[in-house]
Amino acid sequence: MPNDNILNNNVIPVVAVEFSRPVDVTLLGRKGRSFEFQVGAAERAALARRYSVVSIDRLEAQCDIIPERKGCFRLNGGFTAAVVQLCVISLETVAERVTGKFSLLLQQ
Repeated sequence: MPNDNILNNNVIPVVAVEFSRPVDVTLLGRKGRSFEFQVGAAERAALARRYSVVSIDRLEAQCDIIPERKGCFRLNGGFTAAVVQLCVISLETVAERVTGKFSLLLQQ
């Protein structure tokens, strides 16, 4: 394609990626692989700006990537974050622990 930002004559917006953990899927093997990581301070600050919170003081994730069928991979994961945001009434800071799980089917 001459311009990767144009698809079917529509402009695709370019979105900044705050953090990324690329995986070479050719090295996974049949059982896949598990990953654990902590997000660095600069990445957390960029995410805090994107989500309009005061700060993200900690962000950790655990992921498993498993081959499913030719060219498809299942990404199962979970995360834990320590987030500081403003109370909408008092405007005082409020610290919260946020957790979540996700499962995505990725295609090459």
